[in-house]
Amino acid sequence: MATTVGARPITAPGWSGQPGTDRMLIDCDVHQSIKKPDDLFPYLPRVYREQAIEQGLRLPGSGYFNVARNAARTDLAVADGCDPAKHDGRQRGDDYDLLREQHLDLWHVDHALLTGSSVYGASILPDPDFAAALCRAFNDWTLEHWIARDERLLLALAVSTSDPRLAVQEIDRLGAHPKVKATAMPCASW
Repeated sequence: MATTVGARPITAPGWSGQPGTDRMLIDCDVHQSIKKPDDLFPYLPRVYREQAIEQGLRLPGSGYFNVARNAARTDLAVADGCDPAKHDGRQRGDDYDLLREQHLDLWHVDHALLTGSSVYGASILPDPDFAAALCRAFNDWTLEHWIARDERLLLALAVSTSDPRLAVQEIDRLGAHPKVKATAMPCASW
């Protein structure tokens, strides 16, 4: 069966376009992201919040490192099938309502594992404590702003690889949460 989004037909073997009863559709790599660094400030300890205010998050693509990111390409920000002239600037990764409408509901996704994208560069930060604090803040922000909004969403904890002890602390802190199903170790590979 074929369904259309805009003018583009969508087909998939065995996909009827209706919710299934005999199988589940699980997207194991959904990239949620903050819209701006300030989103993490309420979740950072004061010392790191002050650093972030003064110096930014210092992640690749943030201006601190001279690393190009595909996310900066405006042609990639337009969702498939959307008319660029009508695109309102929202992206599925930083707008829950858009993700729900254009992905979860459209494809009848039963579960989606949020693997993040905002702290991918944390492991190359020179300060391992700041890197761990950013991952912790991102995890808490994700739980509050994404996981709490939709029962289909699951979380892959972000942990920095620069200090294994701090990574284990974060896993111990949130690993038993019923919505945490994996650990993501961002290694800054852009």
